[in-house]
Amino acid sequence: MSRPKNKEEIILSAALNVFIEKGFSNSSIKDIADTAGIGKGTIYEYFNNKNELFIKTVDFEINQRCQQARNAIESKTTFMDKFNALIDMAQEAAEEDLKHIKFLISNTSMGLGHEYKVEFQNLLQKMTGTMESIISQTLIQGKTEGKIGEIDLEFASRIINSFFMWYIRDVYCKKWLNEQKWSNEQRQEEKANLINLIMHGICISRKQFPQY
Repeated sequence: MSRPKNKEEIILSAALNVFIEKGFSNSSIKDIADTAGIGKGTIYEYFNNKNELFIKTVDFEINQRCQQARNAIESKTTFMDKFNALIDMAQEAAEEDLKHIKFLISNTSMGLGHEYKVEFQNLLQKMTGTMESIISQTLIQGKTEGKIGEIDLEFASRIINSFFMWYIRDVYCKKWLNEQKWSNEQRQEEKANLINLIMHGICISRKQFPQY
C-alpha cells in the first residue's frame, strides 16, 4: 500500500497536471489550487511564487522518473533483464506518458525568470546524470557477467542514454503526427531492433575496422 500524500505532494501533483496541460505561461496559482482542492493561500505557505513552484514540480517529476528507473532494474537479476527493463521504460515513456515527456523535453520553461531557467537546465542535467549512472551500473554488471567487453563506461552510458532520449523523441513525434498506437508485435520488434543495434552495432565484426 502506498503512503498517503502530504500537502506539498498534493500541490506538486496538481501543479504537474496543470503545467502539462497549459504550459507555464498559461497556468495560474488559482488553476493549481483548484486542481488540488485547496485555497490559493495554502500554496503560498509552501512556495513563494509560480516560478519556484514550477521548478519544484520539475524536480518532483524528475525524482519520480529516476526512482522508477532504479526500481525497474533493482527488481531484475541479470544484466540482460536489467537492460530489457530500461528499454521497456523508454518504450512505455514514449507510448503512454507523452505529455509528461513533452513537459520535460520541450520548451515548457518559456516565461520563467532567468535564475529559474538556469535552475530548470540544472535539473535536466541532474536527470541526465542520474540516468547515465543507472545505465553505467547496469553495464558494470554486464562486464562482470562477461556479456560485454572492455568499454569506456562513462562514454557508453552517455551515448546509450542519448540514444534512449532520441528514441523517445522519435516515437513521441510519430505519435503526435498520426496518433497511432503500436501493436504488441510492433513493440517487440522495435525492442529487438534496439537491443541488436546497441549490443552489436552496425558493422559485421571488428575486423572490418581494425584501427578501432
